[in-house]
Amino acid sequence: MDLDTFMEQNDVPGIEGMDTRELTKKSVNMVH
Repeated sequence: MDLDTFMEQNDVPGIEGMDTRELTKKSVNMVH
C-alpha cells in the first residue's frame, strides 16, 4: 500500500505539518 492510499483510507489529519519520514514510519508500522 502506498502512502497516498494510506492517507486517503485513514483520513490522516494535519498531513502537511508532519515530518514525512516520521509519517512514513508510522504508516508502515500501522500497515504491517
